[in-house]
Amino acid sequence: MPNVSQYVHLVRTELEKLARAGRITKDLGAVIGKPPRWTLWKAVLDEVSYTKPDVTIIVLQASSGWPGQIDYSATNGKPTPAQKAFAQEELAKVFNAYWDRRGCRRHKAPYPLHNRRCALLCRRRARG
Repeated sequence: MPNVSQYVHLVRTELEKLARAGRITKDLGAVIGKPPRWTLWKAVLDEVSYTKPDVTIIVLQASSGWPGQIDYSATNGKPTPAQKAFAQEELAKVFNAYWDRRGCRRHKAPYPLHNRRCALLCRRRARG
């Protein structure tokens, strides 16, 4: 039976790469070669989440578009307004810590925290 600890470093490294690129993901399993319903996901992500800032916040559920667990509480696909606010704060912390590009000048935040229209407009302005 596979051990959780053998996957922690791999998952943490991939999440840090995504955070440095300013990206969030709904398909981490495809990146590391594990199925979406892998039995060790929760244990591995819990182990990775002990580092601060909690880089696991960038792993989103495909069905809801929000993390499956926010502030160590399950969202069941429907996060509360308090959980949404916490998730956005954590995303900002993660991208401030890892992202090496400047964010939106207008909103002073990394692109993934914007609505889609704002993100497209801000990226066009950044390209010139």
